[in-house]
Amino acid sequence: MNTVRYARYIIKDGVTCYENLDDHLSLAAFVASLLYIKIFGFRYDKEVLLYVALAGLLHDIAKALNVYHRLLPRGRLSFSNPPHEEVSAAIARTMILESRVRICKVLGKDVDIERLEKLVIRPISNHHQGLRMLTLEERSSISYNLKKDDVIAINNVIKSSINKLLGYVERFSPYIPEDLIKLTKRIPDLGLELKNSRLRRSIRIDMGAGEANVEDQISLSELSRIVTGILIAADYIATEVNLLKINSRCLSSTRLSREILNLTR
Repeated sequence: MNTVRYARYIIKDGVTCYENLDDHLSLAAFVASLLYIKIFGFRYDKEVLLYVALAGLLHDIAKALNVYHRLLPRGRLSFSNPPHEEVSAAIARTMILESRVRICKVLGKDVDIERLEKLVIRPISNHHQGLRMLTLEERSSISYNLKKDDVIAINNVIKSSINKLLGYVERFSPYIPEDLIKLTKRIPDLGLELKNSRLRRSIRIDMGAGEANVEDQISLSELSRIVTGILIAADYIATEVNLLKINSRCLSSTRLSREILNLTR
């Protein structure tokens, strides 16, 4: 089994080219953060900024599993059986809950479970809804039992992705807000790691439309929808930039930087 993990592949002129998973996750996290800041301008929230970065960093983490790297004819890969976004959401939920105390420490305040679910986990689960319209029943029936080597692969990809994300922040530091630099540099402190193969499938959240805080609920739901849109866009942009890098081996660091900035304008 190949130990390198891929996020996507393309076939060009009869040759199969692969996008490395850590390249994809790190760039998606960086681009998602930039898009969030661009949309909200000076009104952006540091807590949500961290959640957007985490959603980008974990949105395809299930692609590290062995089940998705069994090569099909012509070097093709399949990430739909089971749907990788749902398995990624379960992995991300487990990691985030295990790191909740550290997240509180980084943000300097208590962290609400519902906000984590709606602003990190739900966008991950929904980032392929345009391709796969899964019902709630279909989602609840999805299951996948991790093995020891899956856990190792996931943790290796997370570590590598975080290091590459830090590299992007360092490269673009003259052009991005100080908050993004500081928060990204604290991500290693979150201790994002899968401790074992047991995944948290769900967190019970009472939507309760008749509750007294319905206005806050709607606001959070709307923000969840926006973060999902940001994640979908960042997913696409990260792939476009990485494939540009793959197809143009002589692509300079300066041009790559310009392409990333252009795609987020």
